[in-house]
Amino acid sequence: MKIYILNKHSEIVEALENMSNEDLMQVHNQFCENSNYMDSQIHYNDEEFIEVFFSGSPAEFQRACEYGDYKYRHSFVQFNGYANLESFDDVSSEVDFDAIATDIQENERSYFNIVLEEPEDEEEE
Repeated sequence: MKIYILNKHSEIVEALENMSNEDLMQVHNQFCENSNYMDSQIHYNDEEFIEVFFSGSPAEFQRACEYGDYKYRHSFVQFNGYANLESFDDVSSEVDFDAIATDIQENERSYFNIVLEEPEDEEEE
């Protein structure tokens, strides 16, 4: 589903703040890809994540949990700067809305579900 937003920084930030966790995660991950912040991507905290990143290495998974702030019951997870796990339920607490809004304005085409609309010029009186 396409999201239409006025091409104004404040309007983009507001739209981001009102997104669901899943949509915001997708936009944040695209921002990370555009900015080469691959280690900051957010993932679903599920068995697939554990299998992909820690396959055959349960000790490494245990270390990443022990030295991070990880709770299995949380919905989302990402690596911190030390390759440890940080888990959470609220994606908005982990994203930089201003940086993402700026990137959307500069790289709109890479955000497949977002369409920026030009604001109508206000008539001068």
